[in-house]
Amino acid sequence: MNDASNATNPASGMMHEVADDAERMFTQVKQFGKRVNRQDTISTLLVVGLTILAVILGALLWNSVVNRTTAYTDAAKLQITYPAGWVLSDTGAETSTAGQITVSNQKAGIAPTKFEIQRAAVDASSPVTSSLALVANGLTATRARNLSSYKVLGTDAFTGSGADKKPIQIKGLPGYKTSFVYVNTPSNALQGNIPSVMLGEDWLVLKGDKVYVFTLHSTQANHDAALPLFEKFVDSAQLP
Repeated sequence: MNDASNATNPASGMMHEVADDAERMFTQVKQFGKRVNRQDTISTLLVVGLTILAVILGALLWNSVVNRTTAYTDAAKLQITYPAGWVLSDTGAETSTAGQITVSNQKAGIAPTKFEIQRAAVDASSPVTSSLALVANGLTATRARNLSSYKVLGTDAFTGSGADKKPIQIKGLPGYKTSFVYVNTPSNALQGNIPSVMLGEDWLVLKGDKVYVFTLHSTQANHDAALPLFEKFVDSAQLP
């Protein structure tokens, strides 16, 4: 009996040793797996962090490019700011008079986006609504003669009704808005330049004896992007 017991003890000891080795190997595998998972987690966090940083830096760069402006003051002390890189022309610059100011984005293609400012003298004693409507109607008549397929799309001139009816406010002053459409035909159509459908906005502002007319011209494709820039252009203008 003792001999048999002694015969089985070595096998039992070997089984215990194998079990112990297996347990140690399993523990090592788990620890290795944890190290790998930890490294994967760190790598993932680094990638996410770098991606977020790149997005933030890109947004800051885009914001700085979009919001960069150039300032200009004309002979009549009208001050404007417009997108940096756009081209400015002032018909009154050479004669030191109040002319028409145009800023245009030459990168917008054969029909560049343009912002314009012109002034019209009015009788300061006339009713506000009459002065604004007079200038707006004059612009409509002129454009109908000079622009192809010109059509007024709508006007925004008053708020309220009856006794409460009054002009809209632009820059805290009496205003009047007209939206229109026309077809721009390139001067050299033989080079393959096709006509473009243009959308326009007139924003009229009455101050004293002058109506300031801010105008946006842009293609249909560029209009949504141009309108917020135009609004900033109007808001930033300092009227003398």
